[in-house]
Amino acid sequence: MNLAEALRVTRESIISIVGAGGKSTALFLLGGQIQPPVILTSSTHFSAEQVNSCSHHVVFPRDNLERALDDLISTTEPTLITSGEMFSDKVTGLDFASLSELIKKKINSISD
Repeated sequence: MNLAEALRVTRESIISIVGAGGKSTALFLLGGQIQPPVILTSSTHFSAEQVNSCSHHVVFPRDNLERALDDLISTTEPTLITSGEMFSDKVTGLDFASLSELIKKKINSISD
């Protein structure tokens, strides 16, 4: 049994991972076990190495989120979404407003 099966993750799931360690590892592991489209993001940051290991990385497009989400639906790879802002060797995730908008769009796409 893999992690996605153990947690009963479905395509409609929105998952939040919290804790002191292993969050990114669990996130990327789950992303690889779920049938695409899969969107991965963080409210904190990712190392440059983690971002570079993703075959599909998108900088959060505040101006045209609808189009970006439509494009993500057709990808066969998990998609990492970040703000694109760098500090040291880290890439920041999404702020609360961006995460909220992304979740709202995800929920609307499921109900359509």
